[in-house]
Amino acid sequence: MFKREPDTIYNLKLTASRKFFSEMTKRFPALPFALRQFEDTTSAKVGVTECMSHDLIVDFPVLTEKAGEFVA
Repeated sequence: MFKREPDTIYNLKLTASRKFFSEMTKRFPALPFALRQFEDTTSAKVGVTECMSHDLIVDFPVLTEKAGEFVA
């Protein structure tokens, strides 16, 4: 799960990254998204790598509960 950082601006170098970023901006402007929601997952993985290295998107951490704790 990833989320776009709208305050960060950077011109991406790779064409696959620019294609991924433009599709992500159109489909998920402020909502979280997963890579499986894109048709071409291989170019999406390349785009995610470059976008994360330049802080254009952030990933949600995986949350787990402690053993024996109640979860509501």
